[in-house]
Amino acid sequence: MNYLEEEDIDDVAEYSIEKWRRFIKINQSGVVEIYVTDEEVQEAYNACEEEIKPIFKLLMYSGNRLSHIYAMLENFDEANIVVDGEIAHYPTSSFSSGTKRTFQIFFPTYFISELKSINSLKSYSSLVKLTKHNRVSPKTIRKWHLNFMIKEGVTESIADFIQGRAPTTVGSAHYLNKVQQSKEEYRKIVSKFLI
Repeated sequence: MNYLEEEDIDDVAEYSIEKWRRFIKINQSGVVEIYVTDEEVQEAYNACEEEIKPIFKLLMYSGNRLSHIYAMLENFDEANIVVDGEIAHYPTSSFSSGTKRTFQIFFPTYFISELKSINSLKSYSSLVKLTKHNRVSPKTIRKWHLNFMIKEGVTESIADFIQGRAPTTVGSAHYLNKVQQSKEEYRKIVSKFLI
């Protein structure tokens, strides 16, 4: 319904959006209020199957949603990796859907060989289960990553951009500036990851 309003569509099947809203029950996804510690993340990583560890690392390094990481890995092309010293990133804006945005997936350059070694991908639902350990899940790793960046001095607006939270009205010049700023800010954390 929000999408229809944003697109200035007033009627659907000859009924107003307001009328649809009255009769369609929309379940709230709910906010997960779980904040994991460095120790919990380390323990979850250690508990992972060996073949899942590179994906777990990518969750930790990038702070991106597992769905966007999965889409990147499904469509992986080594030629798309951009390297700038100790930082690498992979363009992912084509994997955005609805309000769930993604722009670039950032990771340390030393991770590239491990990234390229991921050759067989399990189903998305399997990866959700296999990356979960106690309170640690892809969603809580994302929250951990954001808190980690802020604690290490990454500007909040850039931290949001790195994780795909940015206004949809970002102009191309502003977008390029955000990518450059993100690389500079990511340098603050690239050598400080737990694994």
